[in-house]
Amino acid sequence: AGHAVVGLKIADAETVQKITIIPRGDAGGYVLMTPKDDGYLQTKGELKAKITSFLAGRASEEIFFEDITTGAVSDIESATNIARAMVTYLGMSDLGPIKYESSSHEVFLGRDYGAGKNPSGEVANAIDKAVRDIIDECLALAKKTIEDNKDLLCLIAEALLKYETITAEEIDFLVKYNSLDAYDAYKKQSELLAKAKQETPTQVVEEKVNNNESEN
Repeated sequence: AGHAVVGLKIADAETVQKITIIPRGDAGGYVLMTPKDDGYLQTKGELKAKITSFLAGRASEEIFFEDITTGAVSDIESATNIARAMVTYLGMSDLGPIKYESSSHEVFLGRDYGAGKNPSGEVANAIDKAVRDIIDECLALAKKTIEDNKDLLCLIAEALLKYETITAEEIDFLVKYNSLDAYDAYKKQSELLAKAKQETPTQVVEEKVNNNESEN
């Protein structure tokens, strides 16, 4: 739910396409997010928004549970990899447009960045500080966004607890109507429409006839 709220409220964030709390492998669930644009290049703002999205789960834990779990481990790893790449490879920090580490792979998000050399102690400390500054800034933004939208997050969480999986279209419905009761009615109607599409015309006619007989 935290990932969804950040995706909805931060302009450069990716779009949440699906959230599920059904366990998958070692994960208790997952969030499917896709870029708003199909462009190859990504801006500094988009990378920071991506980090903020990754940290939204941990931020939610701290705000609502006043404790933290191991559930955010892969998100933290992804956020750290992007922040470090911004500092050491992409020249997107106060250290300037200098490549401190090299990668043997073409640069794109999602790829682990393998360091080609070890910076000196002083430079390594500066790199660590720059990475931490980015992470701290993005975590603070994630927390503020969630604090400002607690009611929406709780509504999405309640829908997940009840239905286990929700899609982008369903998230938009929750945002628009701000009601779990309205969402229940929407889900029921959607299920009836899906059932009607699967039935043959004969089945639909027979069901209507049976319903009329029951009423009479």
